Amino acid sequence: MQLLSPEGDFKVEGAGAAMEIIPLYSLGKLPKDCSVLIYGAGGRGDRLLTLIRKFRSDLQFSGFIDTYKSGIKDGIQIFNVQSLDKLLNANKNIIIIIASNFAHQIYCELSKLRPLRNFRDLLSFLSLTG
Repeated sequence: MQLLSPEGDFKVEGAGAAMEIIPLYSLGKLPKDCSVLIYGAGGRGDRLLTLIRKFRSDLQFSGFIDTYKSGIKDGIQIFNVQSLDKLLNANKNIIIIIASNFAHQIYCELSKLRPLRNFRDLLSFLSLTG
């Protein structure tokens, strides 16, 4: 499985099917009226949510996903990564944007959960803006 990241190509072993990872440098690249989950409930995730609300009000924000956090933050649901399978089964049109310093590790972990094709990496975009 080939994954494209801001650092270049790399392989993830053990995944069942191809997973498409596309570097995203502009919120304009996201499809209209999609549902978005942000992976990373820290500062980068907060900045990304602010940008989405300001520039892409047509997007439905479904919450944060985080490896270590869960619960409610400022009225927004934070889902633990173990909840991801249930979330994706409930809504097939979710796009997950990874907003974390650990994008490579997150790619690897998520690819082990199930074959997924709906990821975007906004890490480089956030580095330029914040």
